[in-house]
Amino acid sequence: MRTAGWGFSLSVLLTGAILAAQTAPPSSSATDQPTTVIRSNTRLVQVSVVVRDKSGKPVTHLTKEDFTVFDEGRPQHIAFFGSEAPAVPAPVTPGHLPPNFFTNRFDLKGQDPGQVTIVLFDTLNTSFEDQAWVRGQIIRFLQHVSPEDHVALYGLNTLLIVLQDFTQDSSALLNAVKSFTPKELAAFDVSHPGDFDVPALHDDPAWMKFQARVNEANQMISDQYKVNRVNATIAAIESIANHVAGIPGRKNLVWVSGGFPMEIGMGVIAPDRDTRLLNPNAAKALSSVSMAIYPIDAHGIENPGMGPSMQSPGKANESFFERQSNRDSFRLLADATGGKAFYGSNDVADAARRAFDDGRYSYTLGFYPDHGKWDGKYRKIKVTLKTPAAQVRYRKGYFSYPDRPADEEKIKAELLDVAVSPLDATNLAMLISVKPVAPPEKRDLDLRIEMDPKQFLLSFADGHDTGALDMYYLQRDAQGKILAADKHRLGLSFEPKQYEFLAKAGIIFESHLTMQADTSEIRVVIRDAGSGAMGSVTMPVKSFAPPTPAAN
Repeated sequence: MRTAGWGFSLSVLLTGAILAAQTAPPSSSATDQPTTVIRSNTRLVQVSVVVRDKSGKPVTHLTKEDFTVFDEGRPQHIAFFGSEAPAVPAPVTPGHLPPNFFTNRFDLKGQDPGQVTIVLFDTLNTSFEDQAWVRGQIIRFLQHVSPEDHVALYGLNTLLIVLQDFTQDSSALLNAVKSFTPKELAAFDVSHPGDFDVPALHDDPAWMKFQARVNEANQMISDQYKVNRVNATIAAIESIANHVAGIPGRKNLVWVSGGFPMEIGMGVIAPDRDTRLLNPNAAKALSSVSMAIYPIDAHGIENPGMGPSMQSPGKANESFFERQSNRDSFRLLADATGGKAFYGSNDVADAARRAFDDGRYSYTLGFYPDHGKWDGKYRKIKVTLKTPAAQVRYRKGYFSYPDRPADEEKIKAELLDVAVSPLDATNLAMLISVKPVAPPEKRDLDLRIEMDPKQFLLSFADGHDTGALDMYYLQRDAQGKILAADKHRLGLSFEPKQYEFLAKAGIIFESHLTMQADTSEIRVVIRDAGSGAMGSVTMPVKSFAPPTPAAN
C-alpha cells in the first residue's frame, strides 16, 4: 500500500543552525577548528588511536605533533585532533525536546554518550551451554561499570534485539541482561549436525554409500544455515555501526560470541590478509563509522571432563578446526578495526573490562585524503609516533567509495535495511517536528524535517553545488508489519552564496501524510545520494500530542 497525500517543498530554516555541529569532529582544547564553511564535496576520514606503553598503561598527554598519519604511504595533514580521558561522573539529564519533536541525535535527546561501548550478547552463534556461562559473566562485569561509562546492551538471536540503549544506569543494564535468558536456537543446532554413523554396518558397501549420502545432505543443510547465521550477524553489526555513526569519538563493540567460520564470513577485498573484512556492506559501514570491534570467544577453555570424549576422532578434529577458524575470524576483524580479540580464557568479564579501558583513553585524528581516487578500493592507513610506544592500535584502512550514484535496486535494499532495523541510523542527523492536522479522525500529519546541508556530499559544477536525497517514509503496526511506504528522490542545487547561508542556517523539508488506521509507528529514512550516508528517525504514534483545536 502507498501513503496518500504527499507533498514536498524546500524552505530555509531561519531560526538558527540547530544541527550545525553535526559534522564537526570531536572537540577538545587541542582541536583545530576551521573558521569558514567547509564545502561538502570534501571527505573527512577519522581514525581512533589507542597508545599503550610497555607495561600496558595508556600513554596520555600526547599532542597532534606527536602523530603522523599516512594514506597508502603518503603523509597527510591532520586537520582535526582530539584526546579522550576518563570523564568526571555526571548525572544523566533528560532531554528537552518539545512535544511532537523527534531526532536521531543523542545530544538533542539529552543522551549524548561521548565515548561509547556496546555489548552484543550473541546467542545466534553460541551454543546453549556457553550462553548460560556467558550470561553470568556479563552480569558480573556490568556490576562494576563505572558511572562515567555510557553502555548499550543488545542481543542477537535470529534478529538484533535492543535490550538497553545507551545509559549510565548499571541497574538498568543488569535488569536487561537478566531478562535475556539463554535459548536453544534451531539455527545454531542445524548448522552443527552430528555424523550419522552405524559402526555395525561398516562392512556393508551399500550401507556406507547410503550413510555418506545422508551425511553429505546434512552438511549441505548445515552450510546453508551457517550462511544464514553469518548474514544475520553481518546485518546486526551493520545496524549497530549505522546507529553510532553520528557519535563523535571512539566507539567500541564488545561482541561476545561463539563466532562463525572465516571461510563463509569473510570476503577477500584486498590483496593481503590483514585488510579483509566481513563483506562489502559491513566493511562500508565499519569504514565510515570507525567502530573498533572486540570479539570475545564465548566458548573459553574446555573444562576437564567436559570435552568431546564421546565423539569420533574425525568429529573432534572438525570441532578443533572450526574453533580455530572462528578465532582467525575474530583476530582478523579486531585487527582491521583497531580492536582486540580475546579467546582461550574463561574470564569473559575481564576481557570486557580490558575492552572498556581502551575507550577511556584514546586519540582521534581526522584528515582529508589528498589522493583524489574515490574508486571504491581499500586504502591502507598507518599511524606513527615521534616517541615509540609498545602498542599503537587503530583501524588499518578505509574504503574510498566513489560518489557516483548506486543502482536503484541497491539503493532500495540499503533503504530497506535501515527501515526495518531496530536501531535508528545516525550518519545523517535530522530533527523532525510532527503536527497532527484537525480533525483527528482524518489521521493527517504535517512533517518538518530540519537538516544541516554540510552533511551532504555535493558536487560543484556549472556554478552550483548539486546532489540528491532519497527520502523513505514507512508506516508499521504494533507487530512491526509494514502497512505503507513511499520513496521519493529530491534533487538539490545551490548557488554558492545560497549554500554558504544554508550551511549556517539549515534547511527544512516539508511533507504531508495520512496514517493508516493501524499505524503505530512512523519511520523517516533519508539517504544522501552522493555519499550513501543514511539517517532515520522513529516516531511512535501514541506519543503525538493531539492537534490544537481551531479558534472560534
